[in-house]
Amino acid sequence: KSCHGAGGKGDGPKAAQLEKECGDFTSAGFKTLTDGEVYWMTTEGNDPMPTFKKKTTDEERWQITHYVRTLGKK
Repeated sequence: KSCHGAGGKGDGPKAAQLEKECGDFTSAGFKTLTDGEVYWMTTEGNDPMPTFKKKTTDEERWQITHYVRTLGKK
């Protein structure tokens, strides 16, 4: 939430402090990514996003992947 925001639009309170724009999980571009790509980004990170490899389990990272897919749906 701190970077991507509660709705996943990349507008969280820390987003403005970052050099790169936070990803918008509701964007058309994000929706073209495969679940595997989203899982990989969550696992490995993508500067400035940290890795979640040691902070979460494999199962939790898949749950995160599936959760972000629900953002922006009506």
